[in-house]
Amino acid sequence: MKGHPDVAKCLCHYNALAEWNQIKTNEQLIKSNIEKYLEVAKNLNEIKIETQPSTQNQIIPTSTRKRTISSDDEKEICDPLFDPNIVIAVTPTFSKRAGKPGYVDVDESKPWVIRGIEKAKARIDAHQAKIDAKRLAKQNR
Repeated sequence: MKGHPDVAKCLCHYNALAEWNQIKTNEQLIKSNIEKYLEVAKNLNEIKIETQPSTQNQIIPTSTRKRTISSDDEKEICDPLFDPNIVIAVTPTFSKRAGKPGYVDVDESKPWVIRGIEKAKARIDAHQAKIDAKRLAKQNR
C-alpha cells in the first residue's frame, strides 16, 4: 500500500522523512495525515476490487492436432513376414579395438615419467616424418 502512488521512490522516502520530522510532536497533524492515508488506501482498494470481477479466465479449447485414439490401437500390428521363432544372429563387421595398434615395447621397469617422455618423443618423430613426406611429395610434383 503506497501513500503517494504518483511520486518516485527516492522522493517519496525524503518526503516521508521531512513529513515525520514535522508531525512527530503535533497530534492534530498526525490524525489528519492518518485520515488522508486511509482515504487513499480505500480508493486504491476500491479500484482493485472493481477490476477483479471484469477479468475472468477463459477456457481455451485444446488443439485438435493431437492424435485421437481409435479402435485400431487395441489390436496388435500384424506383419506377415514377422516370425518370433526365427532369430537371425548378426556378426559384427567392424570393431574399434581391431583398428587401433597395440602398445608394444612398454618397459614396466622404467618409471612412468620416462615412459611418457618416450611416447611423446615417438609421437613427435612420427609427426616430423609425416611433414617430411609431404615436403617430398610437393617437391616431386
